[in-house]
Amino acid sequence: MVNITLEITNCLDCPNVVQNLDPDPDDSFNMDDMYSACKKLPNDRLDKRDRYEHGRQEYKIITCCARPYQLRKESEVPKWCPYYQ
Repeated sequence: MVNITLEITNCLDCPNVVQNLDPDPDDSFNMDDMYSACKKLPNDRLDKRDRYEHGRQEYKIITCCARPYQLRKESEVPKWCPYYQ
């Protein structure tokens, strides 16, 4: 039997993270903004009527309204992560 241990230093490397578009409904420049969310925890601020995609996301938000090239920088492992040591 082989045990494999992964050290996750950024949420985007975790298999429990979802990332998707998070466009700003009022600014076409930000139509490619993104969010990342943890599939292990529920969104404690869920609002199905929110104008922003991240507000309607069922999972806990790690980062939102992030430029695509900034998503990795803004998705560092938070202290509330279920696997945080």
